[in-house]
Amino acid sequence: MMLEDPTLNTPNPRRSVRIQLSGKVISSAVLAWLIPGAGHWYIGQRGKAIVFFCAISLCFWTGAIIGGAYSTVNFHENTAWFFAQIFDGASAIFLSLIGRLPGAMPAYGKVLDLATIYTGVAGLLNVLVILDVLDKTALIETGNNQAGS
Repeated sequence: MMLEDPTLNTPNPRRSVRIQLSGKVISSAVLAWLIPGAGHWYIGQRGKAIVFFCAISLCFWTGAIIGGAYSTVNFHENTAWFFAQIFDGASAIFLSLIGRLPGAMPAYGKVLDLATIYTGVAGLLNVLVILDVLDKTALIETGNNQAGS
């Protein structure tokens, strides 16, 4: 499948947007969604992967500890924020499932607000990481295709 932006009809190759959706591109994006930084690890950018994993995980799990599992990642109580949090992938799914267990205590007020913001920001940061790994993987694939031609 080929994606192309028709509004960029200039001869400058740096301005054209063309992404070949290969297996490696899709794999790196899915890995980056599941575990922050895993997509970068997959394409060989180990330093970036460690930094992204530590920063996003620290932000997400700080929010989870502050607010608890029951209320922090909850589709029914924080629907808008849930769509930001779910971009943290496996951590958000895990916390959402833990919150369904019997005995999970709800959080209220400013504590819940702070926890929701921390976890939501972590998910939104991971969106940037996913976009970055898509760009890097597409550049690597383009370079390999041009080198092989």
